[in-house]
Amino acid sequence: MITFDFSQKVVLVTGGSQGIGYAIARGFAEAGAEVHITGTRASAADYEADLSEFIYYQLDLADEVGRGRLADSFSVLDILVNNAGRAEVGEYDYRTYLATIEVNLNSVVDLCYRFYQRLCDSQGAIINVGSSASFIALRDYPAYTAS
Repeated sequence: MITFDFSQKVVLVTGGSQGIGYAIARGFAEAGAEVHITGTRASAADYEADLSEFIYYQLDLADEVGRGRLADSFSVLDILVNNAGRAEVGEYDYRTYLATIEVNLNSVVDLCYRFYQRLCDSQGAIINVGSSASFIALRDYPAYTAS
């Protein structure tokens, strides 16, 4: 069995409140990291999973000001996991398309820039989670596929 030791490490997982992001956050927590997660609901208690072992930030990643506040709340970061994403029927509507691109693409780049120096200082890492949809066309999800 392979084990990892992330004790004394600070990890941020966007979209860590459910799905793949939750599994990533749990893995880092089980390896001893201090794990911070983002989610869109008002509080961690609004999710089915028990998120009490994480530090929760309510954030719509389409909100550039909110992304700035999130970045400003960290003095140290060892690992940034850009996992959050959205896909929504109706992405042929231009506003929906733009909102999806903002979350899935622009927020990823923005957070990488915002955390760059702290990650350099800690000799940290960035993990960007993608989708197999980037290799195939999903007819009803043009923004998700593009991003």
